[in-house]
Amino acid sequence: MAEPVLPWVQGQENYLGQVARAVTIVLGLVAVVDVFYAVMVTSLWRDVLWGLLVMDFLGIVGALGSIAMVRRGHVLFGSIAIFVLAIVQIVVSAWVLGWQSGVHLFLIAGGALAVLVFTDRQRALRWGFGVLSVGVFVFCQFALPDQVDRFGVTPEQRSVLFTANAIFTALATTIVSLATHTRASTAWRAVAASSARSEHLANTDELTGLPNRRPILELLDSLSAPGAGAYCVAVADLDHFKRINDTFGHSCGDVVLSVVGHRLREHLRAGDMIGRWGGEEFVFVMPLTSLDDAAQVMERARGRGGPRDTLLGAFARGADVYRPGGWPGR
Repeated sequence: MAEPVLPWVQGQENYLGQVARAVTIVLGLVAVVDVFYAVMVTSLWRDVLWGLLVMDFLGIVGALGSIAMVRRGHVLFGSIAIFVLAIVQIVVSAWVLGWQSGVHLFLIAGGALAVLVFTDRQRALRWGFGVLSVGVFVFCQFALPDQVDRFGVTPEQRSVLFTANAIFTALATTIVSLATHTRASTAWRAVAASSARSEHLANTDELTGLPNRRPILELLDSLSAPGAGAYCVAVADLDHFKRINDTFGHSCGDVVLSVVGHRLREHLRAGDMIGRWGGEEFVFVMPLTSLDDAAQVMERARGRGGPRDTLLGAFARGADVYRPGGWPGR
């Protein structure tokens, strides 16, 4: 039999799965950019920049290898590989082509990428690679030459590269932003669902599914405000419930409480509230109800919770509630 997965463990697994998918997408984008550069180098310059072509090929192999590692569960390795591959390629390409080629524009998305691929427990890596991206951008912009003529790259070719790099940078920034927004939205939905569940558990009796004392008292407080109108409160209990527990066991008594709570909830009037006050006691709150009407409501409730067979495991036993005539005959 498989072991149950605790909610917080499952949530952590979902979170890491989202990070893994994000890292895989970004690595795929790196591979696409490398393929584009390889095609550009071979079509525009052919034999002039073979070193750059080899670096693009190594970048493709590194990106695909990192994707394989991420799919095997090594998400942190893939996250670091994104920045190592990108920064090395950007610096070398900017040195070969000059910063006017716009290769270093990819570093603009570095900060957002660091937030996306590194988890909350890896804040040091987030800040480290974010600052490193800014530092490398400044280095390429001011320390490297704006254009390099010795490699034979023409101004027209450099303009094509700048346009392509600007487009890829915009695309990468959009993808990273959308992925970050999606992950944040998923996290907020998980928090909202967890909060709603916690609120439900805090206000609900686990055994019967009825409201517990907390929402009952809140409703009574609101009904007691000036000008709220008349209301009635009634408390009812199950006759001979202790004898049921003593004779058939507390598990049997729990089933009886659950069944009775379900029956009473099914026939509740709109606007009324029934809750478990404690033990075998149930409380009825009836807003805008006169005493005579409340008496009729309780009489109907007594009939609906009256004698019926209740399945208790392998046995069928009768449980009679609200009957003043003593212990049921069956």
